[in-house]
Amino acid sequence: ADRGASRDDLAKLRAKAGNWLGEVRKAATVAGLYRAAGSDDASSERTVAAAVAAASDRAKNLLDVDKFLSNAPDPQFGGKLAAALDKWHAGRAQLVPAERAVVQWLDSPPPVTSAATAKEAMDRALELIAQYAQSSPQFANGARAAVWRAQARLRVVRQLAAVADEQYQKAVQPKPPDGPAPDGPKGLLNGPATETLRSLEELGKQVRELATDVERAAEALPAEARKEADALKALAEDAAARKALLGLFAQEGLFVAPGGAAAWLKGVGEQYRRTTDPRTRALIRDKVQEFCAQFLAPAALLDDVVLLNNKPVARSAVRVGYEPRAGADTVFQNLSPAADGLNELTLPVKPPGVNVYLAYDMSTWDVKKLGPTDLSKAAVEYNAARAKVDAAPGRTKWTPNSLAELKKACEAKKDSVDQLKVPGGGAVPRLAVRVASAAEGASANPDLFGDQ
Repeated sequence: ADRGASRDDLAKLRAKAGNWLGEVRKAATVAGLYRAAGSDDASSERTVAAAVAAASDRAKNLLDVDKFLSNAPDPQFGGKLAAALDKWHAGRAQLVPAERAVVQWLDSPPPVTSAATAKEAMDRALELIAQYAQSSPQFANGARAAVWRAQARLRVVRQLAAVADEQYQKAVQPKPPDGPAPDGPKGLLNGPATETLRSLEELGKQVRELATDVERAAEALPAEARKEADALKALAEDAAARKALLGLFAQEGLFVAPGGAAAWLKGVGEQYRRTTDPRTRALIRDKVQEFCAQFLAPAALLDDVVLLNNKPVARSAVRVGYEPRAGADTVFQNLSPAADGLNELTLPVKPPGVNVYLAYDMSTWDVKKLGPTDLSKAAVEYNAARAKVDAAPGRTKWTPNSLAELKKACEAKKDSVDQLKVPGGGAVPRLAVRVASAAEGASANPDLFGDQ
């Protein structure tokens, strides 16, 4: 009977199996450790040798990819992908100087002093970012470029907003008392606002572009930058409102049309309510106070005619004669049309000297024969009501209430008030129409005279 393999046969089989197991371990070790095969990994078994070689090649490729991904400064690639990886590494290396230039711009952005320099600064930033994207399109990080655009725009907007604000504050500051005539070409402005308008226009444009940049950057943009960008969105609306206000403040013939106050205050009110900056709102309210003070003359002149013995005569034809002191030579002085000058109203209560008399048409007259016309009485009443406004406590003299009171004071003699002249000459201002228009505008826009 067959008694099976002999002891020697079993020993040979055991030795062969052990040798095969060692060869398999070599292949498994090379494959498992992802390393290139060494001299100790050589195998006489063709199947094992092929597995070791394939695993070794794969390991070299994986090691090369790891070097590439780790961005080693001078990688030495040894696998079959070496040529492609060398090319990729060179392409990616081209990004380094372009990226460095963008970062340097962001770290030290150029100073913005005007709309022109703001545009130049942003154009340069966009140029650098474009150079980064073009230097190696295969490896340029689009998300990073989007974040850079948003960050660069933030830096430009931040500076331009400060410039525009400073220019605007200077343009609309209240004029000094000895400033240009109110009907001059600059209206309520302190000087040409061309640069301010350019800055505000550029600011609005940059803020709108910023919103687009932030949207493109999406969640890659840091939360702090996103928060700042959201806060700056209101600048576009403010810039548009400020531009419109500059136009209103510089409006040609602003102080000419007697009935123009209501429409002007309506326009200012619309822009005021678009404005969110507290300082700008305060400046607008100050500007409205300045407008009312200049639009409504602080004093009217007396009539060109006086009553002498109850008969109308030209004011310019009447002279006042008096001795500055007893025994001195007689001095002659013309009657003044100014309410606070030497006139028919002040002469009886505050004579300029002694032995006072009137000279008219080669005759002398007693000062008691001199009297005011109805037009002069209307001037006195207007001046008293107007002075009451100026005498009100606090900075805000002009309010819907004070204008309503001034209108009421003018209504009884509005036809006469509309005939009054004011110092400085020019056309008759029609003061009653002016007061009525200003009162109407104030009533419709009470927030311009103090936040409600």
